[in-house]
Amino acid sequence: MVNSIRKGKRIELELVHRLHDLGFPEARRGQQFKGTKDSPDVLGVPGAHLESKGRKKIANQMEWMEKAVAECGELTPFVFTKANGWPDFLVVMTIQDWAKLWQTWLNEA
Repeated sequence: MVNSIRKGKRIELELVHRLHDLGFPEARRGQQFKGTKDSPDVLGVPGAHLESKGRKKIANQMEWMEKAVAECGELTPFVFTKANGWPDFLVVMTIQDWAKLWQTWLNEA
């Protein structure tokens, strides 16, 4: 159990550092004990509820997304996953949320 807690913390911190690099300087680890909209894995990205998962194989995306949706409240849920050995995070989101992001990007381009 201790190893999984340590690994979870490591993945969360890795995601925080990656988000800092991408222009989100307020990103930080959340409170890990609550399991509510007030306790995503990573805080500090406006409008987003961020969960992070690091696994040998990324096979439980639906389960992880269900948890993020249940906990996000009015925020947009995202699950950032990183498989062992994979160079960067992948993002799981609903198609509706992807479409909103893409349309916003297209309108700004």
